[in-house]
Amino acid sequence: MALVAALALANVVGAVLLVQAGWWPAWGASVATLVVIGIGVAIWRITLQADGERAFAAAASARQAEVFDKIAGGIVLWDADNRLVFSNNDFRSLYGPMAAELVPGRSFEALIRSAVAHGLVPEAEGREEAWISERLSVAAAPAGPIIRQMSDGRWRRIVEQQLADGSRIGFSVDITEQLEQQHQLEQARRESDLASQRLHDAIEALPAGFELWDADDRLVMTNSVMRTMYPQLVPLEAARPTFEQTVRANHAAGGLSGIDGNFEDWLAQRLAARRSGPGRMALH
Repeated sequence: MALVAALALANVVGAVLLVQAGWWPAWGASVATLVVIGIGVAIWRITLQADGERAFAAAASARQAEVFDKIAGGIVLWDADNRLVFSNNDFRSLYGPMAAELVPGRSFEALIRSAVAHGLVPEAEGREEAWISERLSVAAAPAGPIIRQMSDGRWRRIVEQQLADGSRIGFSVDITEQLEQQHQLEQARRESDLASQRLHDAIEALPAGFELWDADDRLVMTNSVMRTMYPQLVPLEAARPTFEQTVRANHAAGGLSGIDGNFEDWLAQRLAARRSGPGRMALH
């Protein structure tokens, strides 16, 4: 546009010189001069405006690219024909050996084939063509997130979305730490379950009756010897009854037939002794 402006200005100057030299009729000299100057000024102003708009658009685009490059996550945009439009620094860093290929216009298929050929997709090893076919299918109809291990051993969560114009944008974030924490939590849970099972097996192996009560005086567990001694209480254990509820159920089932006197008086004494005694008293 700067060239167009220079030519417009040259035309204006040339026209003025022609008029002054007498090449145009004298009666039209003033009018012609004004018209040519007016057209030249209009072209000049349009040129300056267009240059300003392009400069503003270029600056905005540069700022946008800088913002995207600061994001701690991969961003990539593909057009409706599956050709690369834009990618940020984080995305390009994932594919260092083929960074020179990540230029606008390259097709998605060509780039994933190059990534596989460079050994940047561990999960594709040994089944390269099958993986490429699967990846193209997923890209054609994005659904849920993709969890993928990258060539550096770290893990990424990739989400792709189709836009209204048919283009496709992809986001990826590093989730290595989250997966490690999840793995550690699952490992701790497995170890806890194993320890609990070992404790249960040890209690079951005891040759004497065993009962465990929590801080609220609710039945937590018993062993097989205890359940043999009080079979009428077996259905109650899953409901974690209190000591009082357990004793009442035992009495109602005929398990405390040897009590002398009033049951309620006996129970009150038993509960008082349980609360004040050095240890919890058993059911019998």
